[in-house]
Amino acid sequence: MPPPVELTFTLTEKEFVRCVRSAALRHPLTLGLIAFLVLNGLLCLAGSPFVAVAGTLATLALLYLGYYIVVAPQSAYDRIRPPLAERPQHFRFSDSGVEAKGISFESRLEWRTITHYRENHDSIRLYIGGNFILLPKRAFSSVEQMESLKGWLHAKAGNR
Repeated sequence: MPPPVELTFTLTEKEFVRCVRSAALRHPLTLGLIAFLVLNGLLCLAGSPFVAVAGTLATLALLYLGYYIVVAPQSAYDRIRPPLAERPQHFRFSDSGVEAKGISFESRLEWRTITHYRENHDSIRLYIGGNFILLPKRAFSSVEQMESLKGWLHAKAGNR
């Protein structure tokens, strides 16, 4: 097994909002709404008799997308204040699970509670039910430490 991984970092508002927006843009609902808007545009260009209905539905889709991508991520960040926002967090990943500590919380998770994880260019998200733990890549002291965490994730959590 890989050696235990310990991370300590302070999550910034910008990182959190960017990560939530990134996840929202990749969500199947978002992709479906974008496809719907494209088809709607094609119907309008083709002179469909349903332009009025299609236009109304497109407006509703655009309003929802705007909320989902612009407003909701900021609102999610505002809800985590003050316990997590801009305060140091410490995570330890080992054979026994994940330990998380902060100023106002302390938690221990078994590996089986992590349903899957996703990685992008600046973070790793560990999904637990409908929520996720955001680990900024800047928190890793080395590439080896990040690879060690990925080893734990592959061995214990998987990408189910």
